[in-house]
Amino acid sequence: MATSSLLFVFFLSTHTLFLTINASPMDDVCNQTNNPPLCIKSIDFNEKVKNEPLENIPKIAVELSHYTASTTETNIESLSKKATDPNVKAHYDVCVKIYNGTILPMFKATKVDLTAKRYTDVEKKSGDIIAGVTNCEAEFVKGSPWNEDSAVVGVLVDALRVAAKLLAKKKMYYLGY
Repeated sequence: MATSSLLFVFFLSTHTLFLTINASPMDDVCNQTNNPPLCIKSIDFNEKVKNEPLENIPKIAVELSHYTASTTETNIESLSKKATDPNVKAHYDVCVKIYNGTILPMFKATKVDLTAKRYTDVEKKSGDIIAGVTNCEAEFVKGSPWNEDSAVVGVLVDALRVAAKLLAKKKMYYLGY
């Protein structure tokens, strides 16, 4: 009985190891985000992207999330201009300020940090971007009209954060820390 239990544990261990080895870096990153299915759906749109090495994932994630955040900001501005209720317009305007004052500029700084391979800075800025998106959404009790876009921006930035964290660990390992 003990032998068969030990054999079963060994099988489970090697099976898990096999799955980890065969997982693509993109799957690895997405599985560590706050919403793996949405992450995979948002990033994993073709086989080429799925098989990118870990080092390329932050660039893919920052470009996709920046694009989505930019189009979301444009949508919010448009809704703000059309709003007739002053209270609703005020909420839209808060979100426009958050996007223009925090979220979009933070993407530019993040791209600079990525180029310089300052992954811990990328990880920090990712948290700031997610906080901005969350603060905008908090303006609306039942979620904003662009709630789905906010979720995509959030999960893509979370993927950026996870990839940066993994790359920072890898960099520290290579440096001998």
